[in-house]
Amino acid sequence: MLMRLTELDLFYIDFCNVSGQTPNLAKSHILFSKNVAVISKNEVKSVFPVNELAPNSAWNIVTNKNPFLSSILKAKYYPNASFWTANSSSSTKSIFWSSIMQVKQILHKHCVLQIHGGDSSI
Repeated sequence: MLMRLTELDLFYIDFCNVSGQTPNLAKSHILFSKNVAVISKNEVKSVFPVNELAPNSAWNIVTNKNPFLSSILKAKYYPNASFWTANSSSSTKSIFWSSIMQVKQILHKHCVLQIHGGDSSI
């Protein structure tokens, strides 16, 4: 695997040299499949120091941490539903949205809905 990563790193360097562009790794993210071993994730991140897209991305949408992003995603992917009932349509070509839908399944398993009367606080 490390050999393939080295080849990918050389490709990345060639891309930067030929195009004159350097991708901003600080703003880049990677999403690993749940079947990828931790050691493999660490090898990839040692060559490409990018942030791992984590379940908190979906949580930030649910809790409206970025209202602008949340409203855009709602308008595009689930205009007539809530995030929790949004359909994970296989027709979408967005890797970002597909990954959010995968994380939503994890959140759904671990979140609890609490309903309280108006006379109590949480």
